[in-house]
Amino acid sequence: MRCAAEQFATVSHWSFVTSHDVRSDGARPLGQRTRSLVRPMLCPGCRAAVQAARHRDGFHYSPTDYMAFTLTSSVFQDGETIPRQFTCDGIDLAPPLAWSDAPEGTRSFALIMEDPDAPHGTFTHWLLYDIPATMTKLREQADGTALPNSFGRAAYGGPCPPPGHGPHRYAFTLYAIDVPALDMHGRTRASLDRALRAHTLATARLTGRYERERKRKAHTT
Repeated sequence: MRCAAEQFATVSHWSFVTSHDVRSDGARPLGQRTRSLVRPMLCPGCRAAVQAARHRDGFHYSPTDYMAFTLTSSVFQDGETIPRQFTCDGIDLAPPLAWSDAPEGTRSFALIMEDPDAPHGTFTHWLLYDIPATMTKLREQADGTALPNSFGRAAYGGPCPPPGHGPHRYAFTLYAIDVPALDMHGRTRASLDRALRAHTLATARLTGRYERERKRKAHTT
């Protein structure tokens, strides 16, 4: 079996196609399917070669980029609009999520949903950790421990961009964790970020979009 460096050299272009890129033959965006193209064996000496190749192409190397770990939803595709019922304009339910191909050694999962397009910086919509490793699906009443989001609620908070601000992206990132329970020091996003940096094996991401149009004033005569 070829090592990571050899695999990277043959598929480096396809590995980093995003949900907004389109192939030259006009095919629709590839989205998360690109994550399954590379599943390397990081043999001794390969890491440096891959890192050099990533630096050459303008990417910051992370071993989590080279996993088949994928995250999907049955109600929207990667890069598509999140249905209204899962937003503040609907009943604000968490969309169903499912994942596959978690890396060997995964003992729990964590999830972060965030809006990087919020007017005053990244807005956190959902923080969940200590999701059992036996789970492959996530719904509103899922196992796990929730932390307060930017709304101040320890629960899911759906997309709710300012009207007229244009489409916002909502990134759901699932973390494969190497311990069954994270040792958290605090109940904040920063505390979770610190714990994740020490225990993440791989990540999978699904991005949806949502936009709220500005209401037009009624004309009077």
